[in-house]
Amino acid sequence: MEIIFIATHPLIVGYYKEILIILLIAALIMQHLKIRELQKGLQEKDHSNNLIKPNPEDSNTAETPVSPTPSVEKPIQEKANKKSILIIEDHQDIRLYLTVLFKNDYILHMAENGEEGLKKAQELMPDLIITDIMMPIMDGFECTRLLKENLTTCHIPIIQLTALSNDNDAIKGMELGADDYIIKPFNPEILKTKVKRLIKNRQDLKAFYSQLINPQSEKESNADNRQKIAEELEQKDPFMSKLLGIIEDNISNKEFSVKKLADSMNVSQPTLYRRVKQATDYSIIELIRATRLKKAAELLKTHAHSISETAELVGYSDIPTFRKHFTEYYGATPSSFAPSHIQAEK
Repeated sequence: MEIIFIATHPLIVGYYKEILIILLIAALIMQHLKIRELQKGLQEKDHSNNLIKPNPEDSNTAETPVSPTPSVEKPIQEKANKKSILIIEDHQDIRLYLTVLFKNDYILHMAENGEEGLKKAQELMPDLIITDIMMPIMDGFECTRLLKENLTTCHIPIIQLTALSNDNDAIKGMELGADDYIIKPFNPEILKTKVKRLIKNRQDLKAFYSQLINPQSEKESNADNRQKIAEELEQKDPFMSKLLGIIEDNISNKEFSVKKLADSMNVSQPTLYRRVKQATDYSIIELIRATRLKKAAELLKTHAHSISETAELVGYSDIPTFRKHFTEYYGATPSSFAPSHIQAEK
């Protein structure tokens, strides 16, 4: 009875608990030190592997400088050619899985909630967004809505990735503008195929813009075709549709500038430059000039205006500059587009 009393006495029990806690803390410290030692050893090993080890056989030979260009420029070029994906996902394991899935083919950016994802999308302008639905601060539905309502980000394809299996959730996502919807757990090959397809669709849209800007394109030469193209563009890319409309409305305005265009679009000039370049592969200056010159060619073909009148109608006050730009664009002078009896310039 006396032994049992001593073993169960509160002071003795408390003493044993303190010893146990000390031992646990000591074990944790030892484990932490071992991990630090292992990490240090791995770093030293990586560093030694990266060092260039001299070949004893070459010690008496002259050093030959080796250009780093082949080993440096190729990775940089490959990275520049890669498309970018923004992954908005609060679950760390899912982010890691998606990283492993896409890191070899795309440049990846990460956000842990819809609010952070919205800011990064506006800053980075990725080629595609994959977003979860259920997230803290801002969920994927609200993030999708704001991205699609903003003219500067509405062109970015969005795939919603979620554990929600209710059809109403899929319908809600599509109504908010999501381009596709996939349920967890998912087949990785299906997701990769969807990503590839949506990015290709954006590339096809760039080809569409190239056709509009191409001086050899006669696709929009009549009113019916122009109306059809305008409707198609309004559906595919409201931002670019509005932008081209503003350029057309100001085509004869000699004071019209990139700044005025940015103000009319309610965006900053850097955002405008980046958005137009990403959508069309052309600069905003090239886009405005091409629009003016295509309108000039159209006017000259009507035989209703002289070259000087046409230049003024498309916003040129300097005839030599107009002639130079027109010839560079079409590979032919304005005179070749106008009949001889109206080629006289004022």
